[in-house]
Amino acid sequence: MVSLVYRYVKDVDGNQLFSPKEHSEEQAQETVNELIAGGPALYGVPKTRWTLKTLLSVLQEKGYRVSTLGGLSQLLSRLGLRWIRARYVLYSPDIYYRPKLDYIEQIRKHVKESKGLEILLYLDECSYYDQSTLSSSWTTSEHTQEKVKRLYHTNTITRVVGTIAESDGRVIYSQASKIGVTDYAYFYKRVCEAYSNAKRIWIIQDNFPVHFHPNLLIALEEQDNPFPAILSPNWPKEPKEWAIKRFGRWNLPIQLVPIPTYAPWCNPIEKLWRKFRQDFDHMRPVIDDLALLRAKAQQFFDQFAQGSVELLRYVGLGVPG
Repeated sequence: MVSLVYRYVKDVDGNQLFSPKEHSEEQAQETVNELIAGGPALYGVPKTRWTLKTLLSVLQEKGYRVSTLGGLSQLLSRLGLRWIRARYVLYSPDIYYRPKLDYIEQIRKHVKESKGLEILLYLDECSYYDQSTLSSSWTTSEHTQEKVKRLYHTNTITRVVGTIAESDGRVIYSQASKIGVTDYAYFYKRVCEAYSNAKRIWIIQDNFPVHFHPNLLIALEEQDNPFPAILSPNWPKEPKEWAIKRFGRWNLPIQLVPIPTYAPWCNPIEKLWRKFRQDFDHMRPVIDDLALLRAKAQQFFDQFAQGSVELLRYVGLGVPG
C-alpha cells in the first residue's frame, strides 16, 4: 500500500519532490513557510503576493522536483499551506497596553473583594439611524433578495450612552440626538443614583476625549488615574466657571479607567451594541416616526434594566459569582 507521504512528496519515479537538502516533510514545511512569509519581492519577483506560477519557479531554483502547477498545489496542501483570503487586523498602538489591562484586572479583583461596596461598570456609546441597517436574512422562495424600504427624508442619528455591570449584567443607558459634556455629567449622576449604596463606582471606558474633559471631571471625585489622558490641544486645562457652578459640588464617587487606545475588544459592552444591531437594527421595518423609533429602542435596552445572566454570557463576562 502506497502511503500518503509517499504519494505527495515523491514523484512517479520515486524521487523526492522537495529539495535534497531537506530530509523530512517537517524541514520542507519550515523552508516553504519561511519563503512565503518573506514575500515575492525578497526573491526578485515584482509582485505583492505569491501565485502558484511564481512560487513554482522559486522552488525549482531551490532544488524542488516539482514541474507542474497541479503538483505544486498538492505539495503545498500536504505541507499544510492554504490559499486563504486575508483579513484586516487592528493592533492597539498604546504603549501602556499591557499595564492598562493589568490595572483593570487589579480593579476587578478589588471590586470583588469589596463584597458589593464598590461597583464595576463598562461604558461606551453607539449610534443608530432612522434607516435600518442591511444584513443577511431568510427570504421566501419567490424572492431572490429581501428588500428594505428606503426613507426619503434626512436620516436622523440617535446616540446612545450606556453602562453594563460586571456583577449582574444590569444596563443603564440614555439616548439623544447628541451627547455632550453636560449629558455625560447627568448620566453619571443617574448611575450614582442607581447604585446609591456604593462607596465607589469604577467605570471602564475608551479614550474618547470628552470622557476626560475638565468640565466633566469637575462633577466627579478626584481622579486617581495612573495613565495620562489625551485631550484636544485647544481645550482648557481647567474647568469653566459655568461647569464649576453647575457640577462643582456633586463630587460623584466615580473613578474613570481607560482601556488601551484603539482596543475595543477590551470593552465587553461593545458586544451589547452588536446584540442591539442583530436583534433590533438589522433589517428593521421602516418606522417613520423618530419618537416611536426611540421608544422601540428603549424597549430593547429596558429588558436588561434588572440585569441578565444571558447578557453576561453573551458579552463574555460569564456568570455572576
